[in-house]
Amino acid sequence: MPLVRIDLIEGKLPEYRASIGQVVYEQLIAVFGVPKNDRLQSLQSIPGQACTSIPTISAFIVPTRVCSSRSR
Repeated sequence: MPLVRIDLIEGKLPEYRASIGQVVYEQLIAVFGVPKNDRLQSLQSIPGQACTSIPTISAFIVPTRVCSSRSR
């Protein structure tokens, strides 16, 4: 079961948060072959001033390690 942590700037609507989580979940299935219904996500809200990015970019991805404990 992959654990996904998603940090969003505070104030996002619940519908927006749910849609982000759903898209990430669907891509885990499509790209990494994660079994359906194998979903563990933590969506965190962070203050806007704690987040820095290039103004023209609306989202960014932080590289992470992908590990699997499943036998193939």
